[in-house]
This record gives sequence, C-alpha cells and structure tokens, in this order.
Amino acid sequence: MTPQTALDQSKARAAIDAVKNRKREAIGRTDLTRHARFAKLRHKLGKELQSLFSNVDVAKIDAALQANRAELRAALAQDEKANAAQLAELAKLQLPGLANTRSALEHIAFKPYLTTLVPIHTPFFIGARPAGFMTDSSVLPWGSWATASLVADQNTANDSDRLSFYFAWQNPTNYLAVLNCSAGLSANGAIGMNAKPGFFSGGSVWLDLHAELNVFIGSYEIAWQATQKNDIVSLSADGGNFLGFGDVVNQTVASASELRCDTIEVAGDQVIVVEVALVADYTIDDGHIALDFTSDMAVLCPVLNIELLTPPPPSPPTPI
Repeated sequence: MTPQTALDQSKARAAIDAVKNRKREAIGRTDLTRHARFAKLRHKLGKELQSLFSNVDVAKIDAALQANRAELRAALAQDEKANAAQLAELAKLQLPGLANTRSALEHIAFKPYLTTLVPIHTPFFIGARPAGFMTDSSVLPWGSWATASLVADQNTANDSDRLSFYFAWQNPTNYLAVLNCSAGLSANGAIGMNAKPGFFSGGSVWLDLHAELNVFIGSYEIAWQATQKNDIVSLSADGGNFLGFGDVVNQTVASASELRCDTIEVAGDQVIVVEVALVADYTIDDGHIALDFTSDMAVLCPVLNIELLTPPPPSPPTPI
C-alpha cells in the first residue's frame, strides 16, 4: 500500500484549501518592521534638514534633530509594545504544536520501534501568495519544481511572498500514529536591489530569504522547531550618503535546505498537510527589489519523507 493510493483525495483537498491562503502574521519579522519605521523617520528628517540647509539655521536644525529623537523614542516604545504582543501571540500559536509533540513522545516512550520510511514523491498542490510570485510549476513524481519572480519598487513596511509545495498524508489505520517528516528544497536564482540616493534622505531596502517546513494538523500548525526553518540570505541596500550614489546589490543564490519536523502525532484516518516553502520577506523605502528564480527548475522539492515511528498497517494476506 502506498501513501498515494491510501489518500482520501477529498479530505486532502479540503485540508490544503484550509491552509494554502492562511494569513501569516508578521511574527518574527520585527527587525524588518523596525528598519522600515526608522528609515521613514530618517527620510522625513532628511527632507526637513534639506529645506533648511540653504540658510544654515543651526537652531532650526537642532530643533529638527531633537524632534526626530523624540519620534525615535516614541517608535521604540511602540516596538516594545508590539514585541510583547507578538511574543504573546507566538506563544499561543506554539502551544498546540508543543502539546502534540509531548503527546507523541509519551505514546512511544520506552517502547522499541522500527522506523518505516514512507516517501511522498508527489506534492498534492504547488501555489504561491501572492499568486503572481510563481511564474511556472510542474507536479512530477520525484522532481516537482516551480519558478518565481518578484519586481517591486513601491514603498512597503513589511511584505512577504511565498512559493509553497503542499504534501498530504493520511494515517491509513484507525490507530494513532507518530512520525517524523523531512524534505529538501533547493533554490537557484539571482537577487538585485538598489536604494535611491539622497543628500540627507536616501532610500533603503531590506530582504530576508529563507526556506521553511510547516505541518498542519486539523486547525493548528507545528512550526516551532528550529529544524523547520533555514535562512538562505539576508541583504540590505542603503542609499543615504553625501556623494549621491545609490546603493546597489547583486547576488547569486544557489542554496539547498534540509528541513524536518520531528515527533508528530496523527490520529487514526486523519489527513495532515506539510508545506515546504521558499519565503521572501522584504521592506522598501525609496528603492527597488528584483528576484529572478525563473531558470529551469529554479525551485525544486522532489520528495517529502515520512518516517513512521509506530507500526505500519499490516499487509493484506497473499492469496494462495
């Protein structure tokens, strides 16, 4: 019995539909938000100073600096409140996943077991959010791939684009199962960024590119384990300098991420969804970002490996 033939297609489709457009709060991306806020304040200060520069009114310049420092202090205070709220929300999101791990460990503790490898060689669905991020894709056994492209020059405080491979697995028994899962994600492409120059108030751009594996069981998500995320590259461009040259960044990316989530408890007949994703988090203040992952098989996710830690279903008897 293979996991593909055992899968209830309608249940898998419903499970994936429930998570593929799931709203992701900006938890864990506080640095990008802070950079964007401070860049806007610096930009605002630069324009104020620029209007005063011809008269060289020191008193007014000092007043503008004092006002900017007050705004920075206010922004820091807002960040402290936002950080506290985000940490509280993160704890709420993690608790169901932690409870699942504890229950799974208690189920197999002190019991000898033999790991059964169940490869899921074909994703159920490949998608992106926003939809235009993905330019092409192909669902193939042992070789599913997709391409992605992003061109952005509108100011934004904290945007996130993601390209996702969704795998589905159904517990083929009526008994509780405990498992690990792992997947590889390779991404090959190029990143170009530039920030507009300015005498006092140049632009700024930040980008974080990473791979992640998320497990969805019913209404909750397991995403707290360190092995579920791999940072690929973090880049920034800053155009603020007195010479008037904008900052330009060009980087080639050739990455291979090994992602895994361990000790997952799945009820009998239950369908779980595993998302393997390439994620770009970015913020722009008077700048430009271009991601080009459009070469052949630029983003590749060939298989999801299920390591079953509880006994697999018995094979049907061989006819005599």
